[in-house]
Amino acid sequence: MVIPPKFEEVQSFYQGKARVKIKNKFLGLIPIGEKLCTIDKTGKFID
Repeated sequence: MVIPPKFEEVQSFYQGKARVKIKNKFLGLIPIGEKLCTIDKTGKFID
């Protein structure tokens, strides 16, 4: 099965978003004082 690169990008983008969401939730419960990364539209991590 061949996955088009575009789809793969979108998939990893949403996986990354979900991960950040979980991380935010986790760090919201346990404050660590660490700067969190957010993901922009291209899927890159930005401050």
